[in-house]
Amino acid sequence: MASITAFRGIRYDPDRVGDLSHVVAPPYDVISPEQQDELYSKHPANCVRIILNRAEPGDTSPSAPYERAGACLREWLASGVLREEETPALWVYRQEFSHPITGASTARMGVFCALGLEPYERGIVVPHEETRTRAIQDRLDVMRATGANVEPIYGLHEDGGATQALREAAGARPPDVSVSDGDERHLLWRVADPGACEAFAGSLRDRRVWIADGHHRYETALAYCAERFAAGAQGGACASILAVLVPFGDPGIVVLPTHRLVRNIAPQTLADLTRTLGRWFSVERVDGASWPLALRQRGAERRLGMATREGSFLLTLRDAAAMDVEAADKPPVWRRLAVAVLQRLVLERTLGIPASAIATTPYIGYTRDHAEALGAVRRGEWDVAFLLGMPDAADVRDVAAAGEKMPPKSTYFYPKLLSGLLMRRVEEGPDVR
Repeated sequence: MASITAFRGIRYDPDRVGDLSHVVAPPYDVISPEQQDELYSKHPANCVRIILNRAEPGDTSPSAPYERAGACLREWLASGVLREEETPALWVYRQEFSHPITGASTARMGVFCALGLEPYERGIVVPHEETRTRAIQDRLDVMRATGANVEPIYGLHEDGGATQALREAAGARPPDVSVSDGDERHLLWRVADPGACEAFAGSLRDRRVWIADGHHRYETALAYCAERFAAGAQGGACASILAVLVPFGDPGIVVLPTHRLVRNIAPQTLADLTRTLGRWFSVERVDGASWPLALRQRGAERRLGMATREGSFLLTLRDAAAMDVEAADKPPVWRRLAVAVLQRLVLERTLGIPASAIATTPYIGYTRDHAEALGAVRRGEWDVAFLLGMPDAADVRDVAAAGEKMPPKSTYFYPKLLSGLLMRRVEEGPDVR
């Protein structure tokens, strides 16, 4: 099913750029304008100039930043700032970080590879969230200008020991690349042995890949590949995408909840909220500080935290069958998600915010920090906050396998993959274009 191949990686030459931490960056979609400026000033060859080139005074066309991104990649390859490996390889990738909830030292292990592109309807590469056309167009413009996968997607797969076997193939030798970025450490081992690479690829041939992060990049690659085929391309590098694949059982998979903030609620609706929600939930007044523990305990999929200016409450769904009635249009696995309970029973049925507006309305905000949510309500910036427990990666797998999408902003896989470690061309020839 899944097609996995080794690839010729493009990476920075430390002898040319020095400390690699100065040229890497977070993924494009989490970089704020302020952080973009900081990355620009960090190093003249920081990868932000490729993944998220900014508009400059004097630009005469909206395409100018994309053209500069392509020019940077080609110039850095020509000068040796970036270099392309002569032979294909897979790369074992270890991310070391502190767990954002428990503070414990944690590590996640994956493999950089080229993943064959497959239309979603074939069920080989499986999405779990909706995408936006505007974001796909932006990434398509980057891909056209660079002719490269400049950032990987993050995929999950059911593992029969393939990742562990490849890690062992890397041996006990020191990593080929080591980068510290804040409190995270990123380690890479190059595995070029054809037998080891083929064994890994073979172990995933009867597996599916679930996209954890990078839906826009994946759909961009599909569109780009279709363009190239329409122009006469016959397969080649454009038919696959740079990916980091992590097995579902990896203990370092961390999925953070995204809490909801709501405002512009009619005064009477807000005053009656706890009583109205009593239709489906038992409503218990609690200390807001107890939420994180309560929402991590057994049965948390039936619990929500709620904060209003009147206090903090724990909402417990009394009867899961309520979702069978109110969400009969969704598969059973979707109905049991706490975020789905929040969307269907609270936001839609109680507050009258339709699902189609949840991701775009200015009356809903999002945060991953429960203390920030509490403070925003206490300061009067928002009328109410709804708190969620940590999702499970298995929820992503099960919902997607049922042919359904998660509710908007359901998952935040932590930490993000670091950009600038490896890139991959999708056009042949001496130049990347």
